[in-house]
Amino acid sequence: CHPMIAPSLCRVLIIDDNEAIHQDLQKLLGPQYSHNEALERSRGALFSLRVSAPGADPGYALTCTKQGKEALDLARAASHEGKPFAVAIVDGRMPEGWDGLTTIQNLWREFPDLQIVLCTAFSDHTWEDIQRRLGRTDSLLVVKKPFEAIEIRQAVSALSRKWQLARESQTRLDELRKAQRQVQAIIDYAPSLICLRGLDGRFLLVNGGFCHRFGVTREAIFGRTPTQVMTSVLAAQLVDRDTEVLSQGRTVEWEAEVSLPGGDRTLMITKFPLYGMDGIPYAIAAVMTDLSRRKATEESVRHRVTMLAMARMAGSVAHDFNNLLTSIVGHYDLAIRKLEPQHPLHRPLDEIGKAALQAATLASRLLRFSRQQVQAARPCDLGELLQGQQETLMAQLGGAITLVMPPLPETLMVMVDPEQLHLVLQDLAAFAREMMPEGGQVSVTAALQHSSVGAGMSRAIELVIQDNGPGLSQERLATLFDPFTDSGGGLANLGLAGARAVMMQFGGTISVRSSPGQGTTFTLLLPHHERPSIAEPLAVAKADATAPKATILVAEDEPVIRDLIVQTLEEEGYRVLVGNDGQEALGAAWSYQGPVDLLITDAIMPRLSGAALADRLITRHPRLRVIFMSGYTEGQAIRHQVPDGHADFIQKPFGMADLTVAVRKTLAARSPSGIWAHQP
Repeated sequence: CHPMIAPSLCRVLIIDDNEAIHQDLQKLLGPQYSHNEALERSRGALFSLRVSAPGADPGYALTCTKQGKEALDLARAASHEGKPFAVAIVDGRMPEGWDGLTTIQNLWREFPDLQIVLCTAFSDHTWEDIQRRLGRTDSLLVVKKPFEAIEIRQAVSALSRKWQLARESQTRLDELRKAQRQVQAIIDYAPSLICLRGLDGRFLLVNGGFCHRFGVTREAIFGRTPTQVMTSVLAAQLVDRDTEVLSQGRTVEWEAEVSLPGGDRTLMITKFPLYGMDGIPYAIAAVMTDLSRRKATEESVRHRVTMLAMARMAGSVAHDFNNLLTSIVGHYDLAIRKLEPQHPLHRPLDEIGKAALQAATLASRLLRFSRQQVQAARPCDLGELLQGQQETLMAQLGGAITLVMPPLPETLMVMVDPEQLHLVLQDLAAFAREMMPEGGQVSVTAALQHSSVGAGMSRAIELVIQDNGPGLSQERLATLFDPFTDSGGGLANLGLAGARAVMMQFGGTISVRSSPGQGTTFTLLLPHHERPSIAEPLAVAKADATAPKATILVAEDEPVIRDLIVQTLEEEGYRVLVGNDGQEALGAAWSYQGPVDLLITDAIMPRLSGAALADRLITRHPRLRVIFMSGYTEGQAIRHQVPDGHADFIQKPFGMADLTVAVRKTLAARSPSGIWAHQP
């Protein structure tokens, strides 16, 4: 017979060499229709029955064949079209080709879910023979010939329904497995460590992060308890608070330090029970979030905030300290110039001067750490700077330490403040002396780096200072640049903190590498400068009896410093106007009838700043020159707020001799003849 295919019907494959069997089965299993619809309606009305619509029994889509091999080809074609057969009715005895059992074997080999109705006489095959030949009977129903119509219909109906349910179950199972894979993929990519354990403690589910952090595999962990696959300490931490979660039936969250194979980690652990349809818990879920990186970031932020606060405090202390030192150094200068070297007070005064210089060095360290040290960067030949500081560094290291500093093979130009770089090298030398009290060696080398130098520099000079001392522990190394630590660094730590601040102001970097027994290496990256250094001659004019007179306005809110400056200038012969702050100095200048030649002013004052004072005075005295005084970098910046060529700067603390030189230089630059005289 020809195949009868309908999309909504189960397909049945009939394999029998008898054409009459094909026709009989076609009548039994094809679409059935009621022959007397009127009679059916009358019966329904009489007995209050619901009458089915015509064609209520849709029947099956039938395909007939006489050979087993042809049947296999038909099954393959149907599967390829996506319309597989649900049931095959197979004659047990076929004279040509495969017999019934061989046909079933070949069909099941490729289509194991195909349901089979074997039509045979028991004399053909025994049940034991069928089981032995086929190896399975779960999808087989044997119908004895000759069979009743109802018998074959029931068999096909039951087996086709079984086939449909199996297909639906397989579809649901595939969807479930797909959803499971999706869920597993999601939790595997989750940043948290996730595990699910039954009430007996055995693992039911884990994600990739859990396996990675705990050093296990899914295959090794499923169905086993923590004590079977982990150390006792780790297992105890993992099952912690399980009883609390189950007894209280709620989510429990806490923070803990967990000893994982890769090291101790800070985890935020969240545990909660999972309930079944009966409302009884069947598992405990744990979600563990690694807080270690966040904790480290928070600690870094706290450290930076602390360092910033300490820097501001250090800068404020250093500013006040510099004012006091300016007074001490200034009075020392005045007193020492009036005493003969043989005077009994000359030596005590000299010791006071030395102590003041040491205090100034400490204040300079504080300012460098607070990044408020004044910078005067200019192009410099690094080789010349290093050679010029060699003797100072050797003295700083002491006689027990050898300094190896060969001449540089080429000219290396850097943009730095020479004095500040000198202090940085001194700090590193002091550190080396501290690390090698019994002696050792320090080497200094430099080279041009062309790429990958960082810090925003395309080219930089790499300056390396290396010692062969005992090296540093990781704990000491971590706080090496922190000031005021108890890591054993003392004032050396403050110096190194200032060195890092200076390097950052240069636009460079400083890094350190060290380990116990391997010495310590500091690497400085200095901004490279392309153009050669041009020396600026410094000439201080001498006074001449025929030179014009100079009038100087002094504005300083610190009385001791103000009086000291006024006394020094008057002793030098200058006419001096005085203001206790910017506003008062402005009034003194307005009241004075003659020209004001020079303004010496503190950069930061109440009521009126030094820059604002200079700006107002220059409008009335266009040839006015200004010397700003400050210990802050702000003072250096303020000089650029006045017209070019009008301002100079002197950093506190300074001696009166330094002030006198600065005044003469500034006035000489202002005068057309380069000569100014003192007031007689």
